[in-house]
Amino acid sequence: MTKEFRTIICISWTTLLLFTAAASGQTFPFHRADIHTGTGPQRVAVGDFNNDGISDIAAPNYAEGSVSILLCNGGITSNAAIVPAGPGGVIKVYATDVTDLILDISGYFAP
Repeated sequence: MTKEFRTIICISWTTLLLFTAAASGQTFPFHRADIHTGTGPQRVAVGDFNNDGISDIAAPNYAEGSVSILLCNGGITSNAAIVPAGPGGVIKVYATDVTDLILDISGYFAP
């Protein structure tokens, strides 16, 4: 039997706030994790980017032209990897599968 989880993601200037709870009847005791990102994260994309069966999170950091990638492991991890995305800044990212049946991260970039 698999456990069902609920997650709420809130975005602040340099942090993703994750509130996660295991579904148990009518109540959801949430646990909070602050995931430090680059500056100015906007919108998130959720998908299984490393093909391990667990949803991961990608957030574009518009203010510094990077993408924060959080590869989740079923528990709470402390920080996201910050990957440079180019000189113009990242406007948004999304999860897509181009050709190989493995989910990829794509995005729109500022000129």
